[in-house]
Amino acid sequence: MNPNQPMNYALWADRVLAALIDAGVALVGMVVLYVLMLIISFLLTAIGSATSNGRDPGAAGFLGCGVCLLSFILPPVAYFVVGLLNKVYWVSTRGYSIGQGVMKLKVVDENGNLIDMGKAVLRLLCTVGLAFIPFVGSLLDLLFPLFDDPTRQTLHDKAVGTYVVKV
Repeated sequence: MNPNQPMNYALWADRVLAALIDAGVALVGMVVLYVLMLIISFLLTAIGSATSNGRDPGAAGFLGCGVCLLSFILPPVAYFVVGLLNKVYWVSTRGYSIGQGVMKLKVVDENGNLIDMGKAVLRLLCTVGLAFIPFVGSLLDLLFPLFDDPTRQTLHDKAVGTYVVKV
C-alpha cells in the first residue's frame, strides 16, 4: 500500500461478519477444550474416588473439581488458543484471519504494511482481555467502529495502532 494514498477502511458490517466467522472457528476450539477438560475431570475424580475408600478424595478429587471450575474461563482461553494461529500467525504472515479472508479484509499498520507477530499478539491479548468483562467488553469493542470516524477502529485496534481495510 502506498502511505500517501488513503486507506479503504473496512465497513462495520464486514468486520462483524468476519468476527462471527472467527468466533465460529474459536467455538470449535472451545468444544475440543471442553471435551478434554471433561475427560480430565472425570479421570481425576475417578482416581480420587478409587483411592479414598469412602473417605476424603484428597488432591485428585480436588483437582477434578478445579478442572470443572476452569470451564467458566474457557471461552476467552479458547479464543486465545485458537487465536494464536488464526489471529496472530496468519494475520502477521498473510494479513488476515479466516473470517477476514472470507470478507476480503486485511489488518495493516498506519503505513498500510502487514503487522509483525508481536503486534498481532498484543492485539489478540487486548481482544481476550476485553472478553473477560462479560458481554460489555466484547460488545463495546465490537460496536466501537460505529463511532470512530473515519478509521472505524475497534478498541483492540486503537490499543496497538492497527487498521482493518477492505482489499
